[in-house]
Amino acid sequence: MTMKPRTQIITVKGVVFKDNKVLLLEDRNNKWELPGGRIDFGETPEQTLVREFSEELGISSVHIGTIINAWTFTVDRDDGERQYVVLVYTCQISDQALVQSDEHIKHEWFTLDDVETLHMREGYKTAIKLAFNILKT
Repeated sequence: MTMKPRTQIITVKGVVFKDNKVLLLEDRNNKWELPGGRIDFGETPEQTLVREFSEELGISSVHIGTIINAWTFTVDRDDGERQYVVLVYTCQISDQALVQSDEHIKHEWFTLDDVETLHMREGYKTAIKLAFNILKT
């Protein structure tokens, strides 16, 4: 019996609040997630967030705050097992119209109460609550 390949993937996500609502994107599997993505070789986490906000939402200016959470999850696929390492930062974006890429189905702003009811990984929910508590103080 051969073992499937195992790969670790490092991703960086940003929590953005506006009027006490958090910005989320719906992926092709109908799960909600924070903006961000995989770190390209040679990039810093901060450079990744700037690139991903530009690619996913057309944001030209993003201020990267502090890292607030790190967590992992695994996905078992036909081509192997993947462990995702997720680093979550607080972020502020310029007040400009969001231009969503075709990578996601849609984007919306949600209250903390809304977030509890959404189809999304628990790690995102935890990071959003932590960010909200940090930013409101």
